[in-house]
Amino acid sequence: MARKKNPSTQRNYIVRLIKIGLKWLSHSSNVSQADIQEMKQTLEQIEAEATGDRNLPTVAMGDLTLKDVEDIFGLEKLTPKNEREGGKWDLVPFNSTEVPDSEDFEDFYDHLCQDLQYLDFANHNSKRSEALVRTHLDVILGLVLGWAKEDGQIIRGNLVSWGYETPFHMVIKMNAKKKMLRGRPDYALWYGAQANLETNLVIVEAKTSDEIGKGERQVLAYMGLVHAGRKKRGKDDTTVYGIATDSIKFLFYRIDHSSKWCSMILTWGQTQEENKSIVGLLLRIMKMASDQSPTHTRENTSQDRQFNSSAGEDIPMQDC
Repeated sequence: MARKKNPSTQRNYIVRLIKIGLKWLSHSSNVSQADIQEMKQTLEQIEAEATGDRNLPTVAMGDLTLKDVEDIFGLEKLTPKNEREGGKWDLVPFNSTEVPDSEDFEDFYDHLCQDLQYLDFANHNSKRSEALVRTHLDVILGLVLGWAKEDGQIIRGNLVSWGYETPFHMVIKMNAKKKMLRGRPDYALWYGAQANLETNLVIVEAKTSDEIGKGERQVLAYMGLVHAGRKKRGKDDTTVYGIATDSIKFLFYRIDHSSKWCSMILTWGQTQEENKSIVGLLLRIMKMASDQSPTHTRENTSQDRQFNSSAGEDIPMQDC
C-alpha cells in the first residue's frame, strides 16, 4: 500500500514544480517578463499567506456560540420584523403524486421503512449514541439520495454525492484577530471537487437527543462557511441548507441569499404523513442542490483567488 504523503510535503513539491515552470516560461516562451514577474509575486504571496495561516490559533466549529456564528458570517435570524417578500421557509416536500413514478416511490418508501425497522430490532434497548444515530442516518440519507439518482428525473446523473467528515477550514476574524476555523461536518452533499468548500451545498450534523440544541449553532457554522465562500466566489445562488438531527427530530435550516437564516422541525415516527414529509423534503433539498451544480448553472469564477478555504421543544412543522 502506498504511503500517504504529508500535506505540507505535497504543497512544497507543487510549489517547486510551479517555480520550475515559471523559470522555463521566462526563457522559452512568448510570455512577457512583466507577466512572469506578476506570477512570481502572486506565488510568493500565496506562500506567505499559507505559512502565516498554518501558524494561526485554531478555533473548532463546536466551540462557537450562536452569536459567534452570526457575527463571523454576518447572519441574522429571520423574524417578522426583518422579513422580506419570499423570505419565509417556502420549501414544500415532494409528495408521492409529484414524483415521476408514484408507484415506484411508494415501493421505495416501504423499503426504507422496513430497513429502519430491521435496525430498530437489531438495536433494541441499545443506548441511542451518536454512532447509532449515524447508523440510521446512513440508511435514510444514503437510500433517499440513491433512489433519487436511480430515478433519474429528480436528480439526473451523478451530480451530487454525500461526503463524510470532510475537513473544512477558513481564516476568520474573531475579536479583530485572525484565526483558523476548522471542523468536519458529519455529512455534506457536494458536487464537483469535494475539497472546494463552496461546492458543498447541504450540511448534516448527527447529534444525540441530549445534544441536538448544540447542533443548531454547529450546522449553522458550517452552512455559514459555505455561504460565505459562495458569496466571495460570486455564485448566482448562495442559498445553503442544513439539518441537525438525532434521526428522530429533523431540524431543517436555510441561509438565504440575504444571509438570513430560518428553520423548521419535522419528527420521524409521529405519523406516516410526517415521515413522508421528511423523505419528500430531503428529495426537494437534494434536487435544489443538484440544480446548483455547473451542469445546470453557469458558474462565475472571476473571484477565484479571493476565497481562502478548503473545502428546543418538539413542535410540529412551522414557518420561520
